[in-house]
Amino acid sequence: MKTIGLVTWYLGANYGSVLQAYALRQALLREGYDVYYPRFFEWPFTPRNIKVNFFTRFGIRRKKLLQDCPYPQQKEKFLSLFRDEFPSKLPVTCLQNRIMCRGTDLFMAGSDQIWNCYDHFRSFEFLGFAGKKRRVSYASSIGTGDIPEQYREKVKDYLGKFSYIGVREKNAEKVLKEITGRDDIRTVLDPTFLLTPEEWDSFAGKTSFVPPVNGDYIFCYFLRKPTDYTETIRKVMELTGIGQAILLPSNYFPSDIPQGVTLVDNAGPREFIKALRGASYVLTDSFHGTALSINFSKQFANLKRFDDSDPASQNSRLSDLAERFGTGDRFFNGELPEPIDYNMVSSRLSALRQESLDFLKAETR
Repeated sequence: MKTIGLVTWYLGANYGSVLQAYALRQALLREGYDVYYPRFFEWPFTPRNIKVNFFTRFGIRRKKLLQDCPYPQQKEKFLSLFRDEFPSKLPVTCLQNRIMCRGTDLFMAGSDQIWNCYDHFRSFEFLGFAGKKRRVSYASSIGTGDIPEQYREKVKDYLGKFSYIGVREKNAEKVLKEITGRDDIRTVLDPTFLLTPEEWDSFAGKTSFVPPVNGDYIFCYFLRKPTDYTETIRKVMELTGIGQAILLPSNYFPSDIPQGVTLVDNAGPREFIKALRGASYVLTDSFHGTALSINFSKQFANLKRFDDSDPASQNSRLSDLAERFGTGDRFFNGELPEPIDYNMVSSRLSALRQESLDFLKAETR
């Protein structure tokens, strides 16, 4: 059985990051691979980095995992999923890294914004530690509209060692083709699309959670503080005629909840899926909130987290989804976006899902 080391983001109370990491591993498991997650470690192995890696691996560090999460039930559900579904390895020394690489057939840079060089630049996410092992990527995202000039040569060097490069947004394909000179970079679907709604139902079916409202509700999930959107939430409730909404806290962990909205602070990733699936409408500024809404054939509206003139703006990710699936502009501008014809969207999703799965199979052969 071939073993794959999947590098991606997941160790945080961010529903989207965890769900995409879970989905990509599940898609690879279906193909018969053994999959684990190399956890972030400092590399190269200087004395300082060995010390940091040791403290991280054995939990001897100032900041504990999910330490900033103020909701105990939410935190425990994330940690429980990490224990059950996310086998990992974290080498402390050069020798341990060589042993990990020796037991791995290929390393994959997975999805989410692991290549967002406006947020950070780390060789780990570009698989710099992988030695002579084969390297591929699936749906890796740069998150923004470009790569900062100071990192372009390094990105070119790292990506030159990849056998296959799959990115999540068309803009990333264009930018990385320009930087690397490669014409074989492909845009593929976010991993959450690789699982069907029925497979997500099976995932969510392992919780007895029930949303704490009766009847129709709007599902709200924001990566910006929800009070910034208070008036918009009220307006959407008025326009949809849906008199109640629930809000799942993001990594901002808001305590200032808009009036008329019920905070659901005991939801892990399984509960997130169940709550979204049961919603009559979705309001979100999140990429994965949007992607899952499309996968589940939900009517939804987007809110902008960033000013479009900001070089680090991530709004283009939502526009890319709208263009790819033909949902029309979903940004709320005082009126609800036009209803989505999901007969057309579902047909397009089915074709794109198959293309993405074919790419995944080809790069892991």
